[in-house]
Amino acid sequence: MLNFAAMRGRQLGKLKRRVRDTAVRGALAAIGLVFVGLAMVFVLVAAHTWVSARLGTIGSAVVLAAALLIIGLVFLLLASRPMREEPLDASPAEAGLNVGLGDSPLVQTSSSAASPLQNPMVQAAGMGLIAGILLGRRRPRRRRSK
Repeated sequence: MLNFAAMRGRQLGKLKRRVRDTAVRGALAAIGLVFVGLAMVFVLVAAHTWVSARLGTIGSAVVLAAALLIIGLVFLLLASRPMREEPLDASPAEAGLNVGLGDSPLVQTSSSAASPLQNPMVQAAGMGLIAGILLGRRRPRRRRSK
């Protein structure tokens, strides 16, 4: 006969560990986000100083605003995509995997995986990179000496 009280106690212990681990990870992530935010401030100040020496203050503000807008839109697009949900405690038979038959979906998906170059975000980033290189290769105007 199964001891349900012992099983429930183990499950409760597992749940407490998971909650504690999640809280610790959340705290570490929050501390990490603070430092990433500080680093981004320094990067933005350095980028503004460098770009303003070449394009002026207004040009620098426009370039940095456009870059931040694109980064923000990428993150909003990623956040709007549905997340994959996996079964928590499903056995391979319950998950629909044919264990030991050689035709596992894992084997089939690894050989038919789509190329990352077909991702529209990668394509947009590539076009942005090419446009940035082409627009950034302007030669500086030389002042004529009189």
